[in-house]
Amino acid sequence: MKENITNSEIKFLATTINCYTENGVFIIGISDDPISPNHYLILSRYDEGDVDESIGIQTHLTGMEVAKAIKRIVLKTNTLTIEINKHNTEQVRAKKMIIEFSEIDKTLLITYINNVFLHSSVKVIISE
Repeated sequence: MKENITNSEIKFLATTINCYTENGVFIIGISDDPISPNHYLILSRYDEGDVDESIGIQTHLTGMEVAKAIKRIVLKTNTLTIEINKHNTEQVRAKKMIIEFSEIDKTLLITYINNVFLHSSVKVIISE
């Protein structure tokens, strides 16, 4: 029986969150281990052409970056939720990613979320 991954929610506990810029590309990396992660998420933005096409998501399930796939991102106190556009759930292999983390200094993460999704069609919700 084939698993219906497009209706799935991927959840994991993150122990590592890195935000940095490399060659003008904003990158947010989140994983459950700093060296050999079983679960990870990479969000990136390189500014060329269409803003939404410049934003990519890669996970432990995809193996490659998928552009223009994020519908909404919600950052709460200890949770980051990413909703995937319906037409990209097959590529991303999930409809939603829910990442929990312990208390962290969210200042850098908030800055990078704002930088990655600036002027995009993605709905960004940040609450304390």
